[in-house]
Order: sequence, then C-alpha cells, then structure tokens
Amino acid sequence: MEQRGTIRATGSERQIKGLARAVRCPVFRVGDHDCLTRAAEEELFRMADVLSEGEVDGPSFHGSTMIAIDLERLQWVVREPLTEELSGRLAASVERSVRVHLRAMRLARAEAERRASTVVLGTSRTEVHVSLRGTRLHLDVDFEAPVLEDFAEAEQAQ
Repeated sequence: MEQRGTIRATGSERQIKGLARAVRCPVFRVGDHDCLTRAAEEELFRMADVLSEGEVDGPSFHGSTMIAIDLERLQWVVREPLTEELSGRLAASVERSVRVHLRAMRLARAEAERRASTVVLGTSRTEVHVSLRGTRLHLDVDFEAPVLEDFAEAEQAQ
C-alpha cells in the first residue's frame, strides 16, 4: 500500500517524497522581550547596504561604517505587515542584540583593514549606534584602532 504524500516512479520501487511546504522564518523569539531570530539577523545583513570611510591619521586609524537596511525589503520574511510599531520592535531588538552589534563591529573591522591595507591595526575601540529613519534601519559603527606596523615604512627601511 502506498503512503500518502509519496510518489511511486513508474516501473520502479523507488519512492520520492512529496512537496514540502515553505514557510517564512519567524522574526522574533518572544520571551520577556522580543529577540531577533538568527534567520532574521542573517536576512538583515544579507540585505544591508554598507558604506565605509576612514584613513590612517598618524599613529591610528579612524573610520566609520554605516550599515543601512531597508525594512520594506524584509517584507517577504516578516509574517505581518510592516507597520510603524513593527519597525520600532525591529529597531529595539537590533539595539539589544549582542550578536548584531558584534557582527556590525566585525564588518567595520574588515572594512577598516581593507582601507588601511598597508598597515597592521591593533585592538580597536568601536561604538555602535542604532537609529530608525522611516523604514530604514541604520547601524552606525565608529571605529578607531592604533597602527602597530606600517608595511610601506618597513619596506623602505630594508
């Protein structure tokens, strides 16, 4: 007897599973307060626009990275209409999320190392600021790190 949801190939005993129903990932895990799910965090950074600036200024590197996310582009992930209240919940969840802050700081560090490719940067100091402007969520990361070694100067000395 064939099981429901399986397809039997003609002239063969091989069974193929039926179609699986696709569901959207939940945005929040609800406990005492809203927390972003890992899937929602992944979508936030996957859809983010990143803009960085910075330069070596004497013995240190100073820079800034802006991560902008258009929340309307997340509409297919979110299980409810994107309202002002939902945007506020998302912004508050991002503000509280240690994982989001850490990921933003790592992204800023990678951008700084890309911009200052001729030097080795030391331990950085970063600040992450979260703001909501309409339907755009902004994470602004201020980055500062000492320059430990300058490759260009080392090559000239040799």
